Amino acid sequence: HKTPFAVLYIDVNSFKAYNDIYGFVKGDDVIRETAKIILTQSSSAGFIGHIGGDDFIVVTDPEKAEDLCRKIIKAFDAKAPEFYTPEDRLRKYVETKDRRGQVTRFPLLSIAIGVVTTSVRPLTSLGEVSTIGAEMKHFAKENKDKGSSYAIDRRSE
Repeated sequence: HKTPFAVLYIDVNSFKAYNDIYGFVKGDDVIRETAKIILTQSSSAGFIGHIGGDDFIVVTDPEKAEDLCRKIIKAFDAKAPEFYTPEDRLRKYVETKDRRGQVTRFPLLSIAIGVVTTSVRPLTSLGEVSTIGAEMKHFAKENKDKGSSYAIDRRSE
């Protein structure tokens, strides 16, 4: 229908490390709370979905996308410290093995949001939306040591 849209690809940073340390039950609590935050902040969005694991998607109007990113991040960042012990909160990181088996410091949970929008260029397929969304989410995750962030695709081609 050529209706303008924006898609937010939302991911919880350091979730695997959190799950490894605190266990699946606490990990599920994080997923549920993240879903509640996204639902509450995205009440006027067109579609909200849980892709699986710690990945979510929101489809909304392009004009609302950036403000929505800020609201989700603010709400998540306010809640995230509650998921940790006082010791981990004070230290501001957790230690566990990474995917290669090396003991690594992981920052506390944060959110990365990659945004794809039709406001700068037409999008012709679901595959294109998905590919660009993954690129933007990856870009947003590059700053995970500094906390939550979002990246909006503003490329015209």
